[in-house]
Amino acid sequence: MNILELAEQNFLITFSVVIGIGLLQGAIMGRGIRSRFPSLKRHARSASVVLLALFSINAIA
Repeated sequence: MNILELAEQNFLITFSVVIGIGLLQGAIMGRGIRSRFPSLKRHARSASVVLLALFSINAIA
C-alpha cells in the first residue's frame, strides 16, 4: 500500500489535515503581513484565504 492509496482511503482525514495546515499557515502569514505592513491590515484576511486555497489545491493535486 503506497501513500496515495492510504490518503485516498482516509480522504476525510487527509482533507482535514490539509485544511488545518492551510489555516495555520494562513494565520501565520496574516500576522506577518499585519506586523510588517500595518497599512494592509484589511487585506490580511483575504491574503490568508487565497494562500489557504492555493496550498490546498497544491496539496490535493
